[in-house]
Amino acid sequence: MVLGFECVRQILLWRNGVRKTMEVLSPEEETKLFEEGDALLGKRDWVFDGMRLRAEAEKIYARKQEEKLQELERERAKNVPKGKSKQAPGLEKKSRPKRSNAAIKYTENDIY
Repeated sequence: MVLGFECVRQILLWRNGVRKTMEVLSPEEETKLFEEGDALLGKRDWVFDGMRLRAEAEKIYARKQEEKLQELERERAKNVPKGKSKQAPGLEKKSRPKRSNAAIKYTENDIY
């Protein structure tokens, strides 16, 4: 984990043109680069922060909508008289016409 932060710090220094060489510099120069790297790590990308906050808000909103829908379904289920369907209106199971159970009687004239 510590190496990850240092790696990101060094990449930011390299990208911003602060570190120009891959060799280890003097302790004073490395300390200066470390402080500049900390400043770069502290900078925020406000666009991504805004996108992250919006995504979190959308998740919260969707969760609240789902809870409202579940509460509405519970209320509908409470108000349905016994013996009736507990499904939402318009979603009741539709029945098909009954089939005839009578056996088909073939005669000799029916066979070719």
